[in-house]
This record gives sequence, structure tokens and C-alpha cells, in this order.
Amino acid sequence: MRFLVTTNLGIEFLKRFLTENGLKNIQLGESGGDLITLTPLGIQALTEGRLFDEENCLRDPSSHIAPVAFQEEVIWGGGDRIERAITFCGEIGEQLFRHYLSFKKWQLPERRIRESSLGVRSIALALAFAHSVPKATLPLFWMEGRVRLGNKEIDWQPLFPSAA
Repeated sequence: MRFLVTTNLGIEFLKRFLTENGLKNIQLGESGGDLITLTPLGIQALTEGRLFDEENCLRDPSSHIAPVAFQEEVIWGGGDRIERAITFCGEIGEQLFRHYLSFKKWQLPERRIRESSLGVRSIALALAFAHSVPKATLPLFWMEGRVRLGNKEIDWQPLFPSAA
């Protein structure tokens, strides 16, 4: 199996699935570098079967997940700006993810909705393909809807509006 873009979370899940199902004749080819989404503690938690809780929510996203879009301090100019960006994207993202669930007529536990404010599993990708946008990408890139910013409401228009 070869993939153009991979995350270490996806590769670890796939390896675990192959092992659990005795599929020894499948090999994973190098993708040219995984996007690092699981921290070392996250890899350990996944390996030990404690990454997710009984509701399929991340037990400890802040220790186990490395949000991709916010990893490069040089781009953001330091930790304070990163934290402000994460807060902004999370506040808007949670509202937009709720719109997405409503659009799809899906229900998820509250913790899972909050976990998805930076994209599914808090991964915070800034990634789009010509045919789709992964739902692990920040929701503000792919979902539209009315959101509250402070005491104002605006109609959010994403960069990739047809991706929902």
C-alpha cells in the first residue's frame, strides 16, 4: 500500500489493524514522510489501547495530538500567537463543525464535537485536494455557516465551500 499523504496516526492505525487481523502479506510503502499528528505519548496510548475512551473520544488530546497547522513556531512567531490562533480556530471551528453535523443529520457526544473544533481528532490539517478536503482539516477551511465572533455574528465563507 502506498499513500501520497499520510499521518503517523493513520499509519499507526493501519499497522494495528493489519496486525490484529493477521494480514502479514500487506506492506506499507514510504510516503515521503508522515505528517506528525500523534505525539510519542499518543503513539504509546494507541499501542496500549488507551488513546480513546468508551465514547470513542480522545482521552487526552493536549498530550496525545500535535495539531499540524500549529507546529511551526517560525511561521506563527511564537507560542503566544500559536495559542491565540488555536483559540480562534477552535471557537470558529466548533460552531462550524456543529453546522456540519446538522447538515449531515448526525449526532456525536459533546466531547467529540469539541474535539473536532480543530478538525476531526483535533489534527488541524491545512490540507485540501482537488476532489475533497479531509475532515481532519480545520473546519474554517471547508464549512460555511453563521458563527459568533465576540459579540458579532457573521456568515462564515470557507476557502473550499463545496467540501462539506
